Amino acid sequence: MEPATVFEVDWRLQPEAFFDLVGKTEMFWGRPGVVHYFVKMLGELKILFAAVTENIDGLEQRTGMDMDKVIFANGKLRGGHCGKCMTEATKNKW
Repeated sequence: MEPATVFEVDWRLQPEAFFDLVGKTEMFWGRPGVVHYFVKMLGELKILFAAVTENIDGLEQRTGMDMDKVIFANGKLRGGHCGKCMTEATKNKW
């Protein structure tokens, strides 16, 4: 996909194009840091009520922490749905 195509695609109707583009970005190549694992530890000790993040990189999920405790302030890229039929999809499906 050419970079300019980003502005021409209707992502709601072509989620596969979105996942193709996002899957190539560097945000998915990172590794969780010390703080990510610290927050996970707080959850395991049952002293974490919730973890609020503005990131969409998915590093919280890579630690194995309980994702029910994570609040994504800016959304997330863990999955999506078809804009026509509302069927859920994950990037692995494409």
